Amino acid sequence: MKYYIFSIGISQYLSELYLNLPNASNDAVVFQKLLEDKYDFEQILPALTNDAATRENIINNINELSNLISAGDCLIIFFAGHGLIDPKTKLGYWVPFDASDQLSSLIPNSTILHLLLGIQIRHLLLISDSCFSGSFKNSLRSSEQFHYSKLLEEDSRIIITSGREEPVSDGPVGIGSPFASSLIEYLQTNTKQFLSVYEIFTYASGKTGQRSKQE
Repeated sequence: MKYYIFSIGISQYLSELYLNLPNASNDAVVFQKLLEDKYDFEQILPALTNDAATRENIINNINELSNLISAGDCLIIFFAGHGLIDPKTKLGYWVPFDASDQLSSLIPNSTILHLLLGIQIRHLLLISDSCFSGSFKNSLRSSEQFHYSKLLEEDSRIIITSGREEPVSDGPVGIGSPFASSLIEYLQTNTKQFLSVYEIFTYASGKTGQRSKQE
């Protein structure tokens, strides 16, 4: 079993329609480096940051993961950037670097999920730190009732989002978003040999709520 990380962080945008997010790209880089240095994850593809994180590159890179991953592997995908929701359909989107005011320039959540379903893998965790990321409408299942060895035997695809269908904060410049800071803080200070996603989520959720109004 191998452990891989792929991160996407967008702080700057081609169009002036979208405000810059000073912390997003750095949050993605710091998160990836932490997993590599402390948890022995491998970079499966180079991180996509700022002008590299175009719509085409994001979709093509996630699609390419299915050719690089084996069925028994584990993968974490981390996205930090703008997210939008269509007020009419309530469908969510990621905003790539080259997004315009046209809906077709965005990346629908449904496209992301479709690409992830094409990856044959043991465990896949998507972490989305973006506004309206709760529109993925995932259901987190509690892992408290299982022993870690049992969890490792079960295939899983889980999504953690930094908020519900709501705007979320990018945080003070140079500090990081409330969600990313909480997540990184927990992983940096952890001394346990094993962690479940449920434990990580519980800590990050509580700390994020203390630092921001998002949930």
